[in-house]
Amino acid sequence: MNDAVWTTQGKRISVNSIDADFSGSSAQEQTIDIVHAHRLMPTSFDEKSYKTYIKGYLKAVKSKLQETNPERVEAYERGAAALVKKVLANFEDYTFYTGQSMEPEGMVVLASSPSDEPRSSPTSATD
Repeated sequence: MNDAVWTTQGKRISVNSIDADFSGSSAQEQTIDIVHAHRLMPTSFDEKSYKTYIKGYLKAVKSKLQETNPERVEAYERGAAALVKKVLANFEDYTFYTGQSMEPEGMVVLASSPSDEPRSSPTSATD
C-alpha cells in the first residue's frame, strides 16, 4: 500500500474444527488462510479504542525508526497517516486480529474487503 504497511491477499478456506463438547464430531469452519496459518486470534475495537491503540503503536514504531533508520521516518509518517485515515473512513469494513499471545502492545492485523464480500485482505504495519 505504502511505506507504512504490508498488504497481502488472503483466501477463504475451510478447515476442520472439533466441537467444544468433546463429542468428537467435526465441522467445517470458514477462515482466511493467513489468519489460520499464523494462528491469529480475532480481537475487537470500537473507533475510539482503535484510535487509542494505533496512536500508541505508531508512536512506538516511529521511536524505533528514529533509532535504527531515521531516513525512513518521514515516509513512514505519511504512509501511517494515510492508512489510519482509510481505516477510520471504512471502519465497519475491517476485522482485527492479534497473535495468540494477545500482547496489547503488539501489532494488530487488519482484514478488509468490500462490504458485500468476506473479509480477506490482511494488512499489517511494517518496521
